[in-house]
Amino acid sequence: MLPPTATGSLIAHVADSSKRPADSAAVNASAALTSRERAFLIKVAGGLTNDEIAAALFIAPLTVKTHLNRAKTKTGTRDRSQLVILAFKAGLADPA
Repeated sequence: MLPPTATGSLIAHVADSSKRPADSAAVNASAALTSRERAFLIKVAGGLTNDEIAAALFIAPLTVKTHLNRAKTKTGTRDRSQLVILAFKAGLADPA
């Protein structure tokens, strides 16, 4: 979890950089994901918590956590924040 001030700064930075074309390294990293993992990544980039994603998809929160952990492993990201940044850089999510 990030404090609101850090989250605001992160979103502003990503929004400014979203005017550029997708980052090829991020696109390549996201290509390693399954379509299901990509769907979870998009929901995380939309600001949903694991519980919210689980409720929306009628699955257990632990299943969401498992998919996100696999996505982190496949993309080489360390945490949820890096997954969100990757989603924006790869063009999978729109900060607007």
